[in-house]
Amino acid sequence: MKDSILILRLSRLGRIPPALFSAELIQESGLPVLVVEFGNLKESKKTVKDKIEKIRFDAPWARWVPKKFQLPTLLVWVTLALCSRFILEGRPKILVAHGLAEQLMAWVLSKLFWIPLVIHAHEVYNPNDIEGAFSQFLLRIEKLVYKSAQFVIFPEKKRAELYRERYQFKGPIFIAANTPRWVPLPKPRDLRKAYQLSSQSVLMGYMGGIGPTNFFENAIQALSFHPSLVFLVWGWGERKYIDQLTSLAHCLGVAERFLYLGQLNEDKLESLAGCDFSYCVYQPHLLRTQHQATASNKFFEAMAAGIPSVISSNPDFYQFNRQNPVGVCAKTLTTEGVSEALQSLVADPAFRKRLGMNARKVFESGFHYEHQFFKPLQAFQDLYYGYPEIWSQEHIYFPPEQLPKAA
Repeated sequence: MKDSILILRLSRLGRIPPALFSAELIQESGLPVLVVEFGNLKESKKTVKDKIEKIRFDAPWARWVPKKFQLPTLLVWVTLALCSRFILEGRPKILVAHGLAEQLMAWVLSKLFWIPLVIHAHEVYNPNDIEGAFSQFLLRIEKLVYKSAQFVIFPEKKRAELYRERYQFKGPIFIAANTPRWVPLPKPRDLRKAYQLSSQSVLMGYMGGIGPTNFFENAIQALSFHPSLVFLVWGWGERKYIDQLTSLAHCLGVAERFLYLGQLNEDKLESLAGCDFSYCVYQPHLLRTQHQATASNKFFEAMAAGIPSVISSNPDFYQFNRQNPVGVCAKTLTTEGVSEALQSLVADPAFRKRLGMNARKVFESGFHYEHQFFKPLQAFQDLYYGYPEIWSQEHIYFPPEQLPKAA
């Protein structure tokens, strides 16, 4: 605990891939890292030594607390437990927060113990994007938290600029796209054999959170126009919504080509590489689903796997794909627009191969996390050893040789 970089995470750190990757890179640089995971983790309360040392505060009792009080009660409990550890074992050198709830806890601890605070921001919100009185409270106090941070990490420039203007904080900002870590080109998994699919089938894959913002209904409807296309979905979501998607597939007569396969904990990139292309379309009605080409980890996972993607027509996705052709943009966020994009990939294997090869080249050229996190890692080292003034206030730092092009 003493002199560590303490990373706070509600639930599991690995549920946010760049949070895990950043922790690994900080530790690999020689700095001591300790991760605190808390919530109903279904594990005993103990220190777990894995690749990264972790303390897990399991709270199965939380389900007996009225729902609106569960999160505040959990935060108070974990904060008090950490306070006692700081007093008995010594305080950490840096606190890192990876979410709204974690930001509040880190801010309180930083004020009580005079510990520098770093925010690694993954999502951004408008007040009408979130529900619940406590979540609204967390959003209202964000300004105080951001003003206290030594520096902030964002996955894309527009989110950083929006929050800088909204909260008027002056610390340095670092941009690090939500990319996977560098890996060799993965060996494709034989998914047709694994799931007893026709050798003539064309496979579209999806990995990640499953919700209405990902335009699944339109993709399922589009299956009707492409008889050879099979949609393989790995991930997590509310059971009710997944059942609605399955019911829609049955109603449209495409149930045998919409396969929900649950969460995939191993061989993720190998499974994605076994697909012919990836599905990465967002409905941009929430702030966190806007302006997010470099905030989409599934977009870059497809590049790492060496396959193209069907992607949103948002301006940022369009501009990225124009500069780095790695997929096909759906011209409109409609069933017809998605279907037209699918057709260009389903009908032309050579086109898919060219885009996939280019996608892998883009990944290798700098869109992997070792490159994206290069400057934030330097900032962590300077803050740890007492040289935070090296980084200019009110400046936005980009990965090396990836400064935004002039308009």
